[in-house]
Amino acid sequence: MRPVILAVSILIAALGWAGIRAAENPPSADDEENLPQSVDRGFDLTRLSIFTDPKEPLDPVLATIYYLSFLREEIETPTPPHRGIGGGIDHHYVLAQIIHAGADGNVRRAALLAEAGKAAPGEFRDAVRITLGMQGEKSVVPFLVEYLGNAKNPYWLRVKAAHALLRYPDASAVSVLASCLKDPFYVAVTTMQPAKCYDIRILALSSLRALEKAGTAIPPAVKADMEGAVTRELLPPGAKAISHTQP
Repeated sequence: MRPVILAVSILIAALGWAGIRAAENPPSADDEENLPQSVDRGFDLTRLSIFTDPKEPLDPVLATIYYLSFLREEIETPTPPHRGIGGGIDHHYVLAQIIHAGADGNVRRAALLAEAGKAAPGEFRDAVRITLGMQGEKSVVPFLVEYLGNAKNPYWLRVKAAHALLRYPDASAVSVLASCLKDPFYVAVTTMQPAKCYDIRILALSSLRALEKAGTAIPPAVKADMEGAVTRELLPPGAKAISHTQP
C-alpha cells in the first residue's frame, strides 16, 4: 500500500502540488499566475517513480546511485520557477521531493553517511543530511534542529527537516519545535475551501505531541503554545493564491 501512496504523491508533486503555492520568497498572486508554462521545466519529477516501481524494484546499491545522481543533477542545474497544473514549482520544491523519495527509496544509509562526511558545506550536504534524518539517523539530529530553527533556510527543506523530526521525535528538539509553533510561513490552498496551511507549525505540533506521549517533559509555557497553535486559517471563498513574504 505504501508504494502506491508514494507514487500518487509523486504524481501530485509533478503536477505542481495541486492547488498549493509555496510561501518561500514568493512572487505576488498576479506574478504566480504569469509564471512561464512553456519554458524548460527542469527536473521531471515523474522520474522519481523509479524508487517505487513494484515491477522493477531497485536494490539498495542502484537506488543509492539514482538518488545521488538526481540530487546532484538538480543542484548543478536548478529547476527554473514555472507553473504546474495546480501551482508553482521551483528548485527547492523539487529538491524536497527528491529528498523524500530517496529517504523512502531503499537508499543505503551507510553510503549517505559517507557522502555527508566528505561533502563540502552547502546544499548537497544539507540535502543528504535531511535525507538521513528522514531515515532515522540520530547523528544528524543536531543538524536538523539547527536547520529547522533558521528561518533563512529554504522553506521546503525546513519542511523536510521538520518531517524528519516528526518521524523520529527527539527530546533535544523541544525548544526549536516550540518556536516553530509560530512559524510565519505557509502555503495557500485554493481548491475547495481556500485556506492558509502552516505546514511547519503542523509538523512541529505533531512532533511535540508525540514526544509528550512518549514521556518527554514539556514545559508548561510550551504546552500553552501547543493549545493555542494556529495551523490553518480560512480564506474568503474564491480567493486566489496568497503568498506570505519572508519577515
